[in-house]
Amino acid sequence: MRIREPKTTALIFASGRMVCTGAKTEDSSKLAARKYARIIQKLGFQAKFIWWKIYIDLVLTDRTGPQPNNKPEN
Repeated sequence: MRIREPKTTALIFASGRMVCTGAKTEDSSKLAARKYARIIQKLGFQAKFIWWKIYIDLVLTDRTGPQPNNKPEN
């Protein structure tokens, strides 16, 4: 599921857990999670925003060192 503001994507599991990705700040992540819970409520499911926690597990790198040569040698 996606929302436009804040621009985030949510993965919603049958167990009731939800993973919200794409938020740029803690406040926007909490707001997005609350919005997703409200959308789920409007669809007729029982949903409550009980707790949220931020996990950061992302590494961005730039290639460093020699670039690979993909041309075959003759």
